[in-house]
Amino acid sequence: MEEAGDIWGRLSALASLAGNISQEQLFATLVKTNSNAAWQGVTQVFVANLELKEHTENCITGLINVLGYKNISQDILGKIDRCFEEESKRACIRREFALAFLEALPASARDIDFDGFLEWLGYESRRNPLSALELTETLAAKFESRMNVSLLWRTEPLIAALNEILREADETDDPKLIQRAINLQDRFLKLDMRGMEELLNKAGQD
Repeated sequence: MEEAGDIWGRLSALASLAGNISQEQLFATLVKTNSNAAWQGVTQVFVANLELKEHTENCITGLINVLGYKNISQDILGKIDRCFEEESKRACIRREFALAFLEALPASARDIDFDGFLEWLGYESRRNPLSALELTETLAAKFESRMNVSLLWRTEPLIAALNEILREADETDDPKLIQRAINLQDRFLKLDMRGMEELLNKAGQD
């Protein structure tokens, strides 16, 4: 497993997609072997086949299971982040998958590039602002509790998502939604999120 764990992982994941073994069997063996290479191989297959309609459901389930593994490596998180980055896979992303990814992010994102997720969040805010609101609130909570927002190189997608959320709240005239959007804006300000000053200045000019 140390020498060929990635090959075993890829073959086993393909076997699960073909229905030759169950995902339960696959992950039971993965946990038992505790091979990072094998986990990477499995992840690679699920990511690669995500947009294929016949495999989307199993790939989503598989990736959520990978993200739930307590010893997940930064390399694996980086591979999964590409799901959010590729346009062909964006339509396959579901709320449960996005939340699982956020939950798996470590306290320090210094060595983790999750720009793909942030870009997708900006995309999701245009497509479904309410869904983006929940996810952005979850991300804000992580920044408030254990992640350093200053480690983010690019905050533009987050600012864009907030802008879309504020616009949606204003247009719907829903008091609860408006309050959540304003609270999120206040949380970003307290976090000293880069780009907030520009957003507020622009809002004051409109």
